[in-house]
Amino acid sequence: MKKIKLKKKYIIILVSVIAILFLTCVIFVIPKHKEESKNIIGTWTTDGVTIYQFNENGIGKLIVPLSDYDFTYKIENDSLSIDFKNEKSIDSKYIYYFEEDNLILGGSNGKFIFKKLKEK
Repeated sequence: MKKIKLKKKYIIILVSVIAILFLTCVIFVIPKHKEESKNIIGTWTTDGVTIYQFNENGIGKLIVPLSDYDFTYKIENDSLSIDFKNEKSIDSKYIYYFEEDNLILGGSNGKFIFKKLKEK
């Protein structure tokens, strides 16, 4: 009987420790992702000519010299998905992160480094 009570006690302690670790992750990791998704908001360029504009509402625009392309975007964990409204445009999914003041997008077609344009 004593062994059963001890096992129950250890199980309760183990479950409590796991719950505390889970809550700690929820408190510290999830807000970080939300904060990072806010960092993407703004206007970014790779070369001063190709410009990506990300708005707060999940809507954006790719601006190139002769045209612009509307898109929606979604951030999940460290992935950025871009879905262009024009079906002829190629939708993309990137791993994204920030390095200093740069936005880094990595995908099957390479790694792109973006600098944020100053708001006027």
